[in-house]
Amino acid sequence: MLRVMSPIGFDVAVWISWNGQSQSPDFNPIEHMWEELKRRLKGVRASNANQKFAQLEADWKSISMTVVQTLLDSMPRRYQAVIDAKGYPTKY
Repeated sequence: MLRVMSPIGFDVAVWISWNGQSQSPDFNPIEHMWEELKRRLKGVRASNANQKFAQLEADWKSISMTVVQTLLDSMPRRYQAVIDAKGYPTKY
């Protein structure tokens, strides 16, 4: 489990486990990567499964490390947003 200390010294990982939010998509960076893939493939058609897989693979490989790093850097803000929303949905 990723442990992040908030600016006020609150252990976010403990709060998440206490409040049953550990399964929230807000805490799962891969969910956001899937959304990025969906955006890139919107409107792209494939004639068969192999072609679709090739498109997915090419788009996955084209996602820059800058995008990945930006997503990872946003995680503390995402944790804080869930805390502020008391576990309810956030803008993420």
